[in-house]
Amino acid sequence: MPLGRSQLLMTRLQLQMGLLNKFTDGTATVTNGTATLSDGTATVTDGTATLTDNTATVTDDKATVTDGTATLTDNKATVTDDKATVTDDKATVTDDKATVTDDKATVTDDKATVTDNTATVTDDKATVTDDKATVTDDKATVTDDKATVTDDKATVTDDKATVTDDKATVTDDKATVTDDKATVTDDKATVTDDTATVTDDTATVTDDTATVTDDKATVTDDKATVTDDKATVTDDKATVTDDKATVTDDKATVTDGKATVTDDKATVTDDTATVTDDKATVTDDKATVTDDKATGTDNTATGTDNTATVTDNTATVTDNTATVTDDKATVTDNTATVTDNTATVTDDKATVTDDKATVTDDKATVTDVTGYQRNTENP
Repeated sequence: MPLGRSQLLMTRLQLQMGLLNKFTDGTATVTNGTATLSDGTATVTDGTATLTDNTATVTDDKATVTDGTATLTDNKATVTDDKATVTDDKATVTDDKATVTDDKATVTDDKATVTDNTATVTDDKATVTDDKATVTDDKATVTDDKATVTDDKATVTDDKATVTDDKATVTDDKATVTDDKATVTDDKATVTDDTATVTDDTATVTDDTATVTDDKATVTDDKATVTDDKATVTDDKATVTDDKATVTDDKATVTDGKATVTDDKATVTDDTATVTDDKATVTDDKATVTDDKATGTDNTATGTDNTATVTDNTATVTDNTATVTDDKATVTDNTATVTDNTATVTDDKATVTDDKATVTDDKATVTDVTGYQRNTENP
């Protein structure tokens, strides 16, 4: 799911959970296990995160970020210099690299490796075995409520999404994008003129700004705020409490088998929000906006600009960046991460189908959900 550099212009969020977010002059205050933002600085109590000068600290399975660096304990992630580390089914990123153990993924130099129903990425390539996916030349194919991408286009059936020429369409709690515009009904997203809005566990984006209510995320001027297992971004920074994500200096961290994003990317699972380059993503009947594009809901995929999305242990990629919810994968800067039968995408490559994926063109392949082999010429 992005951190810090512009002044906060947050919209008010009144959550059904009885939570109220107040944003005034780059300052946000949330009550009830809430966060307080003041001058690009957020403070959250009760399993919360605190941001000060692009630095966030989270207690109780929380994340801490200092100078674009985050640390998470207990199924948490740590990011240092655009690097994330996760223990206990977690991911570690070093120099835009991620490593995950126990059905996890490891990325090194834009490469990811996952064991046990895992994915492996080498040279911007992803591979997943058992419920697998195969990508060849910026094309992804997924079966069983899957997504297919051909020439920068994605298609998903059964609560699916279809993208053609930077346009996505989803039926049954789906999203539709036409000319950089998406509309979703019933826990859906709507985008008009580079702006998306989602209601009912939804996200709203207006001028590179997204707002999510009910375990939702809010982004305004590259800023997002989420309450109740939510994320908060201020000046391209996000913070999430209760198995949440923290972003500082364009860096994101997620706890509990969650995602890690670096360089203007944030991802959070469990009724979560993801922001990437002024983009917002929400899981569980949520909306995803990337480059003012696509949205998906209910195990739905969305693709935009060489981007593929897979549902049900699925992944979403936008601009060489993928986000997955429910033990899913996150990719940022040609880097993929997989967790628990999850997908992976890198460099316009998608993954995942029945926990299996194969990528060609300097790609890796993983079989027997335990290991992988690399062949930069013929995987």
